[in-house]
Amino acid sequence: MATSNRVWIGPIELNDGVKAVHFLTLVLIAFLCVPLMSKLQTMNAYVLAEHLLIPRSEMGTVSGNLMSVQEIAIILCIIPLGMLVDKSGRRPILLLSIGIICLTFVFYPFAETFSQLAVIRGFFAAGVGGMGSVTITLANDLTAEGSRGKVVGVYGATIALGHALYGVTVVRIAEILVGQGWHPVAAGKAMFLTSALIAFCAWVAVWIGLRDWNVIPVKQRPPWRVLATSGVRAARNPRIALSYLGMMTGRSDLAVKNTFLAAWASVAAADMGFSQAEALARFGVIIALAEIARIAWGLIFGVIMDRILRITAFAIAMAIAGIGYCSMAFITNPLDYAMLPVMALLFMATASSVNASYTLIGQEASAKERGSVIAMSNLVTAIFIMWFMWYGGQKFDSVGPWAPFVLIGGYQFLLCLAAIWCRMVAPGGQTGLASEHTPSKT
Repeated sequence: MATSNRVWIGPIELNDGVKAVHFLTLVLIAFLCVPLMSKLQTMNAYVLAEHLLIPRSEMGTVSGNLMSVQEIAIILCIIPLGMLVDKSGRRPILLLSIGIICLTFVFYPFAETFSQLAVIRGFFAAGVGGMGSVTITLANDLTAEGSRGKVVGVYGATIALGHALYGVTVVRIAEILVGQGWHPVAAGKAMFLTSALIAFCAWVAVWIGLRDWNVIPVKQRPPWRVLATSGVRAARNPRIALSYLGMMTGRSDLAVKNTFLAAWASVAAADMGFSQAEALARFGVIIALAEIARIAWGLIFGVIMDRILRITAFAIAMAIAGIGYCSMAFITNPLDYAMLPVMALLFMATASSVNASYTLIGQEASAKERGSVIAMSNLVTAIFIMWFMWYGGQKFDSVGPWAPFVLIGGYQFLLCLAAIWCRMVAPGGQTGLASEHTPSKT
């Protein structure tokens, strides 16, 4: 049904001029393509172990170094990509980003050296940077203010559903084929090429579903010189500045959690007598079960974010996230099903930090400069992750696989305290319950 020219999909109110097909295209991309960015980290451990024969004692360091290379490349391209999102439109950058992701999965399993993997990860960074800027920008573009939290919750839940499905299907391809007598390297190539085919299907969906979507008329788009400074100017708003810091942990789903969990599972495989293919398949099942908890909590938390001040929701999210990440100190083996409750808590923590950060920055950023502002948050995040992949990888190997998670958890507790301070001095306007919201200039 529709009220005036606004379309409703269940309890979700879409923005002026947004069609149901636009929203459903976003959901499809969240389901098909966004999880692939994280699954590359999961399948990366298989390539390192089976294709490049990296010793288990070096797995954490090598995984962290590859992620650092990727983040350096993101740092170089993220701001121009964010400006293009605002200047050229959402659809062209989304098509470009998905195309890069597709090609990455084609080339990755054919790499024969660390240097080749590093080059491919640098190329992949442009896809990650573009997707990171345009998808959450699009989610906020499509949504009326009172439904912003619910849409981000649905967006995150759909991504989690994609993770869960890939965990019991795509990442098990190598195990199934090895069991049928395939060489481990050939099985790995089949797993990656299947992922490339999925990315191509997502590209086609964007080409068709967003053909008539244009959020800002060309004549109303800000000039390049304005977009170049949008992210810095926006940080004068303390809630946007805080969301920048929160996005550091929000993207830990892509970087910290998936990179180091996959490396941990690879290391634990030998202790349990598993092959790398068997470990990847078992790990995929555990991830899929943990994603169920993430999906349920993400939807619930989305409703909560539309009913309270979003800076308050941010503080709550960081407290939950800190508990979830620090609880990884109690994990003895990520391949042990007895550890599933703690893994589920970790995934709920991720949903909290991601959804709260995305909702807060989407609420506060102007639609005309939203892509550039979100790109700045991704730049800050990339710098943090580049450092943390190196430092966390060292601690993974020297202290224990749980160490990177506890470090992130401690940081999230600090963000919780910062959010409480911001709630007292610059809470912002009533959100969610109000019919419309104009970002505060505080």
